[in-house]
Amino acid sequence: MHVAVMQLDLMLYSCHSLKDKRSVASRLKADLQHRFAVSVAEVAFQEQHSRLGLGIAAAGSDHTTLEKLLQSIENHAETWPNLEILSIEREILVV
Repeated sequence: MHVAVMQLDLMLYSCHSLKDKRSVASRLKADLQHRFAVSVAEVAFQEQHSRLGLGIAAAGSDHTTLEKLLQSIENHAETWPNLEILSIEREILVV
């Protein structure tokens, strides 16, 4: 079994309060969960209204499939409006 993990560090330009951020974060998490069938959680910058750290995880039977999945997620994230991807960390583990 292989496990893919990815962390997205995002700058949110349209959020001016934590309430705004929670709304955006909820929509982004639901979008990823629905579109890619992955687990998503807010993992960093919980108290900053303009930054969002999302952790994404998926399990699969082979490295190639998970690598394509991570690339698809990255490509999709680049289309989200009013935010900038500051960094992306990805890793595929064999367990």
